[in-house]
Amino acid sequence: MQRRRFVFLNQSLVPIEQAHVSVEDPGFLLGDGVFETCGAFNGVPFLLDEHLKRLREGLQFVGIKAPAALDVLPQTISEVLQANDLRSTKARVRITVSRGADDEPNFLVTAVAWKAPEGLTSGVQLDFATMPVVASAWRQVKSTSRQTSVLAGRARAAGVYDSLQTNTHGLLTEGTYSNLFCVGPNGLVTPPVADGCLAGVTRAAVLEVAQRLGVEVSEESIRPQELADMQETFLTSSMSGVVPVQSVQMPAVIPAEWQATMDANSTLQFVSPGPITLKMLAAYKAWQEEVTCQQR
Repeated sequence: MQRRRFVFLNQSLVPIEQAHVSVEDPGFLLGDGVFETCGAFNGVPFLLDEHLKRLREGLQFVGIKAPAALDVLPQTISEVLQANDLRSTKARVRITVSRGADDEPNFLVTAVAWKAPEGLTSGVQLDFATMPVVASAWRQVKSTSRQTSVLAGRARAAGVYDSLQTNTHGLLTEGTYSNLFCVGPNGLVTPPVADGCLAGVTRAAVLEVAQRLGVEVSEESIRPQELADMQETFLTSSMSGVVPVQSVQMPAVIPAEWQATMDANSTLQFVSPGPITLKMLAAYKAWQEEVTCQQR
């Protein structure tokens, strides 16, 4: 028999089939809301303070009133994990706040068991998203309007882990749900936030881990055609941590400026996992375990 799932909606823990919001909620009608996703390891939400800070900043940016329930978020997450028997495993926790009908926000916390996708150890395959993004302050809000992630999900069904995005100036930004790091002639680099990538919580953690290791990381603009000069590439995200990239599939039609180093429909291959990626992966896992132990 399938175990009953529970979620926390507004003020109480309820079975998921009894959790409802108004059809007049702009969150449903317009994607007018903000969310955060974090991992929970053996009942401990990882880097929750950082996720909560970004959630509050996002709510302030879009003008949604922060629910009072955010003040006791750790206890709420603990309730949800306990109700779903997820305190002794790895779980994906999502906190969602929508504007709500009559400007009374809806507050939702869900949790599900999480299993790492295949290929995370040996390396994943990427492709390119078709639409460029606009680098603006909006890129720092984790809005519930996530059509690009839906489209990337369809790509993953065909064996692609994520899709790289470029901005309107032709610069790489990130994946649809992950940040990008590359190892090339200038060492370890990652696109700057100003180019349109999200200031990811795991991205910041990896930058801190690199500093501890004495590994210099440059925040520099990366053009897609420069990927041909990269020896290693990896992604970072809250659930998967550090993910080595094995290959990137080129689009069927590529801009003229890419053509000096890339061919349409070709596949770029990287050392996967390369020595720098392995070093960062091991150090990040050790740091994650250290922080999780301290939070217990």
